[in-house]
Amino acid sequence: MTEKYDQELLELANQQYLEFFCLGVVRENVYEIIEALNSSEFDLFRDKLPSPFFSNQNDPSDISPILTAYSQVIPWEDYMGRYEEAERFFGDKQYEKAKEVLQKLEEDAVIRLPVVEALNKKIKAIEAEANEAWEYFQKMLN
Repeated sequence: MTEKYDQELLELANQQYLEFFCLGVVRENVYEIIEALNSSEFDLFRDKLPSPFFSNQNDPSDISPILTAYSQVIPWEDYMGRYEEAERFFGDKQYEKAKEVLQKLEEDAVIRLPVVEALNKKIKAIEAEANEAWEYFQKMLN
C-alpha cells in the first residue's frame, strides 16, 4: 500500500467513530490491519487480517461481536454519549470519573461494549504504572 492509501484509511477510521463504537471496533486493531497490509511479509492470499474488534485471544480473526449488534434494539446514542464523556475525563486525566462513567455504562448496557473494556484497560494500565512509580519513589526516599 502507498502512503496515500494509509492516510485515507486512517481518515476513514476517524470519520467512522460512531460506527466503530457501535460495532466494537478498536482503533488500535485498525492500525494493526493497516500495518499488516503494509508488511512485505503479509500474503493476502495465505494470511488472515487481524480482527478489527476487541479480540478474542484464542482467535484474533474473530468477527462474532458484530452479530450481537444486530440481534436486539440497543440505545447506541446514549451509550456513545456516555462513552464520549468518559473519554473526555480520560483525556483530562480524571481517571476516577472516567471509571465511574464506564462502570455505570457497563452496568446499564444490554450487550458487552468492547470499546468500554478497552478504555478501562488503558486506565488500569496507567494507574498501575503510576502506582509502580510511586512505590519506586517512596523506596528512593527511604
